[in-house]
Amino acid sequence: MDNNVESCINYTKYGDISIALRTNSTLNYYCQPFANEVRLIYLGYRTCYSKSPSWEDIPVDEQSIAKLKEDLIKDDEEFTAKIEAYRNRFNYPKVIERVNPNELFEQIDNNIAASAESQRIEAYRYLSACRFIAKHLNHESPFEHGVLTFRLNNVSRSLTHQLVRHRIASFSQASQRYIGEDTDNLQFTVPSKILDNKEALQEVHNYFSQMIPVMNRLRELGIRNEDIRCIFPNAMSTSIQVTMNFREIKHLLELRLDSHAQDEIREMSYALLCMLSAHMPFIWNHCSILK
Repeated sequence: MDNNVESCINYTKYGDISIALRTNSTLNYYCQPFANEVRLIYLGYRTCYSKSPSWEDIPVDEQSIAKLKEDLIKDDEEFTAKIEAYRNRFNYPKVIERVNPNELFEQIDNNIAASAESQRIEAYRYLSACRFIAKHLNHESPFEHGVLTFRLNNVSRSLTHQLVRHRIASFSQASQRYIGEDTDNLQFTVPSKILDNKEALQEVHNYFSQMIPVMNRLRELGIRNEDIRCIFPNAMSTSIQVTMNFREIKHLLELRLDSHAQDEIREMSYALLCMLSAHMPFIWNHCSILK
C-alpha cells in the first residue's frame, strides 16, 4: 500500500461497535435502572388487562417473593443458555457482565432492607412487574410506553441505512459535510472478510485512495462539502444517536439477530441485546428473540 495514502485512511473492523445507553434511575435502586419505563409499561398492560393488580396491589408477601425469585432464576438460566449458544455460533465477544439474580436478591435483602424495609418491598414489586411484562410481550402495544436512547459509534453508513428503516424512532447522525473536511484522518468500517484478506483489502484501499485527491480537487474547484459528500462510500464510519420505543427495539432485534441479517447490524443487535439484558434483565431475558 502507498504509505502516504495509508496514513490518511483508518480502517475499523466490524465488531468495534460501542453503544452508550441512557438509563433512568429515578428510584435509584440496585435493580431499577429503568424504573419509570417499567411503571409506564405496566400501567399500559393494566389498562388492557383490568384484572391485573394495580402497582400498589402487586403481591409482595414473603411467599410471593420466594416464588418470584425462583421464577426469575429459572428465566435467567434459560436466557443465559440461549445467548451463550448464539455468541458461540457467531464467535462474538462478551459485551457486558450481566446481572446475577442471586447477587441482586442479596443486595435487595441486605443492603436495601437495612436502609428501609419499604424500599425492599418496592424493589420486589418492581421485579414482579418486570416478569409480568415479560410474560405478556406477545401483546405489544403497552411495550411502546418504554423508550430508550442509545448511541452507536464506529459503524458504517451501510448499517445506518438499514437502521433508519425502523421508522418508529428518532435519529441524529454525524453530518458528512464535516466528516469529509479532514482528509488526513478518514475512517472506514469494512467487513472482517475484507480486512482479513490482504488481496481484497488492497483492492478496497486502492479504491478509497482514489477518492482523496478527487475530494481535494473538487474543493479547489469551489465545490462545497455538502456536494462533495456525494462521492463517499457506504463504508465511511459514522456515529448515530437513536431514540426508540421498546416495541420497535424488540422488532429490530427480531429481524436483525436473524442469521440472514448482514454481519455488522447483526453484531450491533447482539451488543444491544446484551446491554439491555444487563440493564433490564428480567424483561429482556424472557423476550423470545433468540431462536
